[in-house]
Amino acid sequence: MRRVGVLLMLAWAAACDSSVADPDAQTGAFDAAELVDGSLAADAAILDSASADGALVDAMRIDAMTADAMTADTMSVDTMSVDAITPDAMIPDAMPPDATPSPTFVYVSTLMTWSAAESHCLATFGAHLATIHSSADNTLAVTAASGQLVWLGGSDVALEGTWAWASGELWDYQAWASGFPSGAVNDCLILRPDGAWQDAACTLTAPFVCRVP
Repeated sequence: MRRVGVLLMLAWAAACDSSVADPDAQTGAFDAAELVDGSLAADAAILDSASADGALVDAMRIDAMTADAMTADTMSVDTMSVDAITPDAMIPDAMPPDATPSPTFVYVSTLMTWSAAESHCLATFGAHLATIHSSADNTLAVTAASGQLVWLGGSDVALEGTWAWASGELWDYQAWASGFPSGAVNDCLILRPDGAWQDAACTLTAPFVCRVP
């Protein structure tokens, strides 16, 4: 029995010595846990960095898209500006350079002799009694006269039978009514409401039309 007891004590001592002699068993387990925790922490940091880089890339992409959108908007504004300064857009009714502006006929209802009417056009408008160079002019003068017999600027006072405009312009159109000019003492030109012309005595009084430049 004593021998058995001694053997048990020796075995117990050996076991104690083995535990003390291998301190790295527990330390190794602790270090492994720390290593695992460190690795996990490092991986987490890498993931965080990747997330941050991804966010930065996304932000850069958004900025680039915004810049592109702003550039497109700027191009649109520039295009509108170019359209806005196009001469045809600024002056849609611009007259071609070879076009002749329509004359302005001014009706004066005051009854005057032919010479007094001519003087009134000169003094008031810096113009003459109306001259007519086309059927279009004639129509405009009739419209201005509002259905009245009116003096125009023609006469043959200087030379009987040779009609001329008081303004000195070329006599290049006429619209005499049948049977006119009648000659004799009727030396000044009257425009009738139907657009036809006739001659009359210059001392008669009538309303008149001035042609204003």
